[in-house]
Amino acid sequence: MGKKTETRVLIVDDNSDNLYLLRNILENQDWEVSEAQNGQVALEMALAQPPDMIVSDILMPVMDGFTFCRKCKAEEKLKNIPFAFYTATYTEPKDEKFALDIGADRFILKPQEPDILIDILTKLLEEKRSAKPAATQPMGDEEEFLRRYNEILFSKLEKKSLAVEKAKEEWFPELEQLISALSTDLSGAPVSEIDGKIAQALKQIRECLNIDRVTLWKLAEEGTEIQCLHQHVAPEFKNAPHDVTNKNFPVLFNQVISGDYVCFSGLEDFPEKAKIDKEFFYSAGGKSTLIIPYRIAGKIITGMTFASIKREKKFPAPLVSRLKLAGEIISSALYRRQAEEMYSETVKKLRKLGDFTAGKLFIRQDKQDETFYQDIIGKSAAMQTVFSRMEQVASTDATVLILGETGTGKDMIARAIHEMSLRRKKKMVTVNCAALPQNLMESELFGREKGAFTGADTRQIGRFEIADDSTICLDEIGELSMETQAKLLRVIQYNEFERLGSSQTLRVNVRIIATTNRDLEQEVRQGRFRQDLYYRLNVFPITVPPLRQRRDDIPLLAQAFVEQYSRKLGKQITSVPEAIMKKLQEHPWPGNVRELESVIERAVILCPGPVLQLAENLESFSLPPSSATKTLEDMEKEQILKTLAETNWRIEGKNGSAEILGLHPSTLRARMNKFGIKRPTPKKSV
Repeated sequence: MGKKTETRVLIVDDNSDNLYLLRNILENQDWEVSEAQNGQVALEMALAQPPDMIVSDILMPVMDGFTFCRKCKAEEKLKNIPFAFYTATYTEPKDEKFALDIGADRFILKPQEPDILIDILTKLLEEKRSAKPAATQPMGDEEEFLRRYNEILFSKLEKKSLAVEKAKEEWFPELEQLISALSTDLSGAPVSEIDGKIAQALKQIRECLNIDRVTLWKLAEEGTEIQCLHQHVAPEFKNAPHDVTNKNFPVLFNQVISGDYVCFSGLEDFPEKAKIDKEFFYSAGGKSTLIIPYRIAGKIITGMTFASIKREKKFPAPLVSRLKLAGEIISSALYRRQAEEMYSETVKKLRKLGDFTAGKLFIRQDKQDETFYQDIIGKSAAMQTVFSRMEQVASTDATVLILGETGTGKDMIARAIHEMSLRRKKKMVTVNCAALPQNLMESELFGREKGAFTGADTRQIGRFEIADDSTICLDEIGELSMETQAKLLRVIQYNEFERLGSSQTLRVNVRIIATTNRDLEQEVRQGRFRQDLYYRLNVFPITVPPLRQRRDDIPLLAQAFVEQYSRKLGKQITSVPEAIMKKLQEHPWPGNVRELESVIERAVILCPGPVLQLAENLESFSLPPSSATKTLEDMEKEQILKTLAETNWRIEGKNGSAEILGLHPSTLRARMNKFGIKRPTPKKSV
């Protein structure tokens, strides 16, 4: 049996992620892969060591793919090497014709399934190996090349310019800023101020969109009437009717209460069957109208109407998406006001103290329900506020953002919200965003196809697919990379995504709960967290207080932990001395409830009798803050620099830095770029 022939492929792309994915696909075929990020570098590499095949992108800095291809075909030692373009930007037939005219052998559009791409490239290799060498250089006329090259380039620039202008029109930056302000203002507003803030929000939205009337309404219990709650109208126009029934506009009314939004830019947009609806809106004087319903507890409860009376106005899909978000924020605030008023009496009953006697806190066998809420302990006013907000949002499908320091129990809050929700029949799926390397996070969340990258030997179902019709908890979401944040935003907006290595779009119905110990507003300001994703997550924030702000709960927590670990260790500890309880309540607890639990567990293990004694001073449990503490990123950067120095800045090949660090060369280059690591310029000898 003959020795297997090694195929050497040069891949060229200015995007590190594209290089990484393509390299993985080709290396799965046992092909030797080298890479470059522009045509100039690739040409130098090819001339130094001609590959068996070249796969190149087109749109690149320094030297683009078209020029690179033409120069390859002009070189005697390169002109017969198979050359394939792999592009997502140049997709028109004239682009392909030009590419083939200048000598390319294949013109492949991104993305392709790995098996299909390998099949195309394998056939290309076989064809070139069996074909006679080219006798002439394709398109030898330099003037003709430049004319067609400039024509295609101008066409792309013109389309790009139009796309940028369209994006500006669809981005609505003023509305984005307003949504951010509304989220911050309404999420933390006292109940007594919510109505006033909603009225102000409608005014701001109307003025921002330059329309004539914005109305917030609710659906009556019988489901046949909508009632105006708040509205803001331009001075020259009258208010909308307070009550409107399904008889006024039957077709569109049924569409709204089924959960679909209604939009028409002009009366001619009405369907033929909606004659009554058309007459109603004509009599109301509206030229263009958008009606968006909002679900609360799985039902259509509220909605908003945006009307332009004096002129026709279009409501493009990106604008509708943002107004949906604005309405969700406003509706959540309204629902919170109603719910907090409803639960005010219940909250008072939950504030009863535990049983104390002189000198000791006795462990009770019958816990009072008032201090336990979905297995979460807390009678302090701060925790009662958390419980109230949990109840308000649990039965809705709204996205929840749980904020709090490490060790405060954010994961328990998330679990309790799911258990109270309509999705509780299916288990909640939790993803620790801080525990997985970022290069694996995408496949963990969205899944992967076989062969998507090296080591992907089987298809993997992602967590979002597993959580379909349930809840996914993204624990420590602030640790996600910007690339993963962009893909997560799409899932939140459109409930769809693709597995890594696949072009098939999957749709899911998932409720998202996110937790973080970071200040996401600060992360946004520093460019480490996407602003648009923050808006989407911050629909209903819940802040879990640190233990030092809920000292009234420490006796109850201590009692629960003593009982838990006494039972686990087979001990009979019946009381906690008052002096020890005082120490527990006065300690700052930088590690919060998790630290308290560790202290109690250790005390129970070492306790010789029925009265709890602390194992050692509390100060020894808490690590003092150190300015010398390094982040994971600092340590990663130092390790990369150390390895590069040891290998004389050699990245690829045997005993290169990438091999020593266990990374692909493209991944290492991406990390170097991220940390701003550059090879030092050698000093000139004098």
